[in-house]
Amino acid sequence: MSNEDIMTAEGVHNKVYPLIKGCDTVLDVGCGTGAFSVKGSLYGHYMEACGLEDCKFSDVIPFKQVDFNDNLLPYANESFDAAVAIEVIEHVNDPHRFINELYRVVKKDGVVVLTTPNVENWYNRLYYLCTGKLLGFSPVKIKPGEPENNHISPIFMQIYKPYIEKLFTIEEVTTNRSFIPLLRIKLPTKHKLFSDTMILKLRKKC
Repeated sequence: MSNEDIMTAEGVHNKVYPLIKGCDTVLDVGCGTGAFSVKGSLYGHYMEACGLEDCKFSDVIPFKQVDFNDNLLPYANESFDAAVAIEVIEHVNDPHRFINELYRVVKKDGVVVLTTPNVENWYNRLYYLCTGKLLGFSPVKIKPGEPENNHISPIFMQIYKPYIEKLFTIEEVTTNRSFIPLLRIKLPTKHKLFSDTMILKLRKKC
């Protein structure tokens, strides 16, 4: 497995693995190549995966193909100890429905880990002030030949936190790294105003 198989921002996978420690069965939602699942199995988790595109490692990881915008997750209620959605929620049309599905497939007191681009950091705020746009986000493209997997749903915690807390306890909010874009200078702080990716560990309320 090469670095090219890891289709996420730098350091995200390494931040997520400790958050699912102790979870025997884990669902990798929107698995991409399946790199997270492969390494998760080496850590002792039983991994299953699902996503829109074919999984590169489906020969070793059970995989189901699903379009999250059109279908429910193809798993029974309370099937997994944990569900992980790494940089997926910003791609779906209805994040509330997606959160509901993650809630449904994890067991009582189960864990859900969500990661998504941090649209609340300082450079996104500055970029929006200057352009009226968010970095990495654009309208849905419907013309033939254009990319399908655009970032279409920015996740602002002020908007989504009240809904999330109806279903989950937010146990941890962390990030992968803090840095200055373009210059690629890493910063020692973990404050959300400087962070690249927001990582949430949620515990299902019984």
